[in-house]
Amino acid sequence: MPISKEQVQELVSQSSVALEITGLVDPYTPWFRDVPPGDSRYGPWETAQYLVKDNALWEKKGPCIYFVVASDYGIRYVGESGNRFKDRWRDANAYTQTGRPFGKRLFHSQCWKYLQEEIRYHKSERFTVHPVFTVDLRLSQLSHPISGVALSLIAADDNTWKMLVKIIEKDIRCSRDPTYLQWNVR
Repeated sequence: MPISKEQVQELVSQSSVALEITGLVDPYTPWFRDVPPGDSRYGPWETAQYLVKDNALWEKKGPCIYFVVASDYGIRYVGESGNRFKDRWRDANAYTQTGRPFGKRLFHSQCWKYLQEEIRYHKSERFTVHPVFTVDLRLSQLSHPISGVALSLIAADDNTWKMLVKIIEKDIRCSRDPTYLQWNVR
């Protein structure tokens, strides 16, 4: 049985905000990633206005699940990182289309396209990103069979935790509610 939308909302409500995205920088100045043209990460991209709300969570190492929540409180995306939250929501090297360095820009390969569209065309005011680390999953009261496994793995090694985070993230994505996780398209 997948983790329900209500259970996920409860987990998010108990988590802290690590990152807040408050809009896009105007005027629009496109930037590109240092990947071959045609790669989905190439661009052009817009620059986000953002604030790291909790630097300890931003820098924290360890497997985590993270949720992107819009200003309407809808959960748009769930993802996972096996090593560190900041590895998925990264300060990427940015370049002009001619390849000249353009500084660093916040980027997430699966979310960025949707985030830009929602800010520009649907006028969402802000997004918050909530990481939930394995220690918090261990201690959560998630009424799901996997939480019993989590509680029994308190002394588990990193690879076991990484696997557990992937399992939980995949289970959450199994929801078929069309108003939920609209950015999870893979």
